[in-house]
Amino acid sequence: PYTTLFRSTLRLDDNDLPTDAFGTGFTGFEHIEHLSIAGNTFPAAGHAFLALFPNVRALHIDCELTELPAAITDMTQLTDLNLQFNRLRLTEASAGRLANMVNLRSLNLNGNPLGITPDLTRMVQLTSVRLRGTDLHEWPIGAAEHGNLNTLYLQENQISSIPEQVFTHIRSEEHTSELQSPPLS
Repeated sequence: PYTTLFRSTLRLDDNDLPTDAFGTGFTGFEHIEHLSIAGNTFPAAGHAFLALFPNVRALHIDCELTELPAAITDMTQLTDLNLQFNRLRLTEASAGRLANMVNLRSLNLNGNPLGITPDLTRMVQLTSVRLRGTDLHEWPIGAAEHGNLNTLYLQENQISSIPEQVFTHIRSEEHTSELQSPPLS
């Protein structure tokens, strides 16, 4: 038997972003697995628009996003989240929703002034985390003991110490960690 794989991708740039009325009465884009939105600002209808994509596996948003929409954290199929170089600041509530995104394998928040350190404890499938230039002052919660995390980028932050678990946590022989961190004091 032959297997045909289809991967549906939707890319929207500035002028292609939907109006507020776009999602009215529309059921969604269940077939879209990859969604990329780029523009000068996150559209007013952006939160409702994202909810139209329940089966997205990879999401990239580059449009001055300042808060983490609940529609993103409701995407249960999402494995690759790229929100780099927006203006995203986490609140206690949005940090909690992010921590519950247990199916993520890749998380890229580079270049966002997060304000709150992400908790990776429950994200056991993560293999890559990019937190470069996110104004962090402490090691990401749960990262030191993370069994699957191969890549952790922390350059350009204010982290002054590395948890002892980073050096003592036993990893399998097949596990390779690539850790880049800022100079420590």
